[in-house]
Amino acid sequence: MFLDSHVEVLNGWLLYLLEEIQKDRKTIVCPIIDVLTWDAFQLLQGATDIFGTFSWKMIFRWSKIQGFSISNQAVPIQTPTMAGGLYAINRLYFDELCLEPADGKPTANRDIIFTICSDDRQEQNWEYDQQTLQLKSEFFSGKCLSVVGDSNVMLAQCDTSNPSQKWTFNQEVELFD
Repeated sequence: MFLDSHVEVLNGWLLYLLEEIQKDRKTIVCPIIDVLTWDAFQLLQGATDIFGTFSWKMIFRWSKIQGFSISNQAVPIQTPTMAGGLYAINRLYFDELCLEPADGKPTANRDIIFTICSDDRQEQNWEYDQQTLQLKSEFFSGKCLSVVGDSNVMLAQCDTSNPSQKWTFNQEVELFD
């Protein structure tokens, strides 16, 4: 379990995180983060309709997903991104992951990037489908790179009719949507 130094927890909250890891040792669990108001120390419930995304400059952000609704807040939401200072992970699986400094410039928004090692150079591999124009992840089966909002990207279920998953390359082999 990793916690930022300023995090305080309530009784019993850890059991729900550990239960998900017990079901699948490769699960990394991040709880919904409640906050205290600065003036009255009143507890405010954290949002349940947002996902972690990245801007094109690789800055972590929370983004509201259009059309998303959740009927049960105890049901886990699958997302490949997370905030960096509050998560639970199986220790053996943690050791299997590759840890990369985020472009050599750690900041409060991006300290370490977890990747699943894929080859001897520890690189992620993506498949570009020229017919559908989709970038598909080799490790997250059925997931494609998708634009969310104006300037965020995330992995989402592949959908050939989704225009936010269409990618092309210019003459300099630069990727753009």
